[in-house]
Amino acid sequence: MKKILIFSLIVLLAACGNDESGTTEKEDVEVVETEQAEDTETVAKESEHPFPTDTSPKGDATITINTPAGDSSEGNIPVLFVSKGDSVIQIGINYDNFDGSKETFVYINDMFDTTEQAGERYQSVLSLSEDNLTPGDYTVTAVQFTDNDPSNEPINLTTAQFKIEEAS
Repeated sequence: MKKILIFSLIVLLAACGNDESGTTEKEDVEVVETEQAEDTETVAKESEHPFPTDTSPKGDATITINTPAGDSSEGNIPVLFVSKGDSVIQIGINYDNFDGSKETFVYINDMFDTTEQAGERYQSVLSLSEDNLTPGDYTVTAVQFTDNDPSNEPINLTTAQFKIEEAS
């Protein structure tokens, strides 16, 4: 009988000891995950290519943003309705009077998004995701730089706007 009681006491103590070490491991894992999430957020906010310091329009190039509600021609600001479950939405973009021998750097709200080889008349799409799907006002800027280098002076610089609203 004493052997069973001692054996039960040992098993009980061993079980209590395992719970404490398991809790510590879980806390360590949560800290690591939080640190990784913070690092990802910091990286996402840095632009791959610097936004030009002089944002006054340059050249004869223009862009037009197209959403299901209309386009940005003549200074219009089309609306795009986004649902909470949407992860990626594409909108149209038309490029006019760009130099086809140069890259076109596209920025959304001053953050680099993509490059295109836009020419005299060119149509494409912008894929919006993550931060670019939150309700608010958005400015798309298309820029061509001397020697295709974003640290050089812009040759063509033009903007268009659209607005995102939450769908009901």
